[in-house]
Amino acid sequence: MQIVLDESGYTGMWQADKSPDAPGRLENLKELVVAMAEFENLAGFLEHVSLVMDNAADSSGDMVNLMTLHSAKGLEFDSVFLPGWEEGLFPSQRSVEEHGLKGLEEERRLAYVGLTRARRQVFVSFAANRRIHGQWQSGARSRFIAELPEAQIEMVTETG
Repeated sequence: MQIVLDESGYTGMWQADKSPDAPGRLENLKELVVAMAEFENLAGFLEHVSLVMDNAADSSGDMVNLMTLHSAKGLEFDSVFLPGWEEGLFPSQRSVEEHGLKGLEEERRLAYVGLTRARRQVFVSFAANRRIHGQWQSGARSRFIAELPEAQIEMVTETG
């Protein structure tokens, strides 16, 4: 699969793409190659995917959807959970360093997308301390939290 993606130019196309979706698409391609490596042939992989899709279609009742903010555009849910609203994570330190004010505004636009996906309630969370590569690091809540209307916020703090 990796050879097909590379020789067809598909991987190169996404590597050259400067849109915000490109890194996620490349990550998806890497995950596809890894997932396919677990099977002896394409038929085995497709059979597995078919079974997974059948199970997903058969499930009824309440579900949880996990997705990126980019893929949430145009969708709505009763409740939305937005974790990781910490400086350096959201807004992304890399985006701000690479693109400056333009990158910050793109991150702010993504925050708006996430917040407006909810019909009823949004849960925004951040961690004061996070374990990264085996080390505890302190963090500050995202600057975007301070931009939310105070009248519509209920702050809950739990120590742990």
